[in-house]
Amino acid sequence: MRRSAADELTKRDFLTSLGVWLVIEFACFVLFPRIGLIESNPRMNTWFWISVPLGVMGAFVLAISSRMLGLADLDDGEDRAKRNSRMTLGQIGGWLGIGGILFPFVMMAYEFWMTASDRVNQP
Repeated sequence: MRRSAADELTKRDFLTSLGVWLVIEFACFVLFPRIGLIESNPRMNTWFWISVPLGVMGAFVLAISSRMLGLADLDDGEDRAKRNSRMTLGQIGGWLGIGGILFPFVMMAYEFWMTASDRVNQP
């Protein structure tokens, strides 16, 4: 993989993960409350403002870790320890990025279960 290809991969991964995060944001904060899947409450505003920086930073970390993995694959002549540490950091960063992108979905799943349990427990 050439360095210019790594640059394109990084850009594509950032834009793709940002797009996925925006779709999740729309579904969780606009669509789900509107169709009654979850109840709109004051916590929703807090979840939204927490999810904005986490989602953008998650997309950024995911793109950087993708680049790190691509560059580790590019460096054939380096010592194995440095290459393995880049690979490990890239994989950990990828999982952290995915966590930031999926944060709104996890919080809305929590709100869904709270809404469902409230409906079941009502007399």
